[in-house]
Amino acid sequence: MGKKRSNVMIPLWNQGNPKKGRYSIQTAIYHWNNADKIVEMAREVHACNANMQVKIPAGHQGIIAMEQATYEGISVMATLVFSVDQAIAAAEAIETGLERRKKEGLDNSQLNPMCAVLLGMQDDWIKAYAEQENIVIHPDAYHWGGVTICKKVYKIFKERNYLKENLIFAYTEHE
Repeated sequence: MGKKRSNVMIPLWNQGNPKKGRYSIQTAIYHWNNADKIVEMAREVHACNANMQVKIPAGHQGIIAMEQATYEGISVMATLVFSVDQAIAAAEAIETGLERRKKEGLDNSQLNPMCAVLLGMQDDWIKAYAEQENIVIHPDAYHWGGVTICKKVYKIFKERNYLKENLIFAYTEHE
């Protein structure tokens, strides 16, 4: 199914810009704690089509898998990133994979690594914590936790030249 659906994006991909025409598929969550299995799934997704972007959860084993998958020439997107530390760990793993490739003379020009910080999750957590602890917070303030994390991640990525300009911030909306 992924191969069939990714073909819709191939015309954009064939224009030669590795940032356009990507089709993303998440690795299965069942192996979140096994880097080898995550890399194996990343290889399977990558084999579906030239324009594949593999989403890998940014847990400990996922971060290990990101480095190896990147080294193997797979475009990865760090997902389920909830903190600054997670974003940095994911970026460092991806950058290490890119550097390993570069040292071996491998081409990185078709890779498009990304990091998706789910800022809405922080908002939800802050709200739940405030309610649990009977802390009164203005309702508009909840959204600033995630925004603050994203701003800090963005600043650090720019300073360290992580993932070039390819940083994604995702927002989940809950009522």
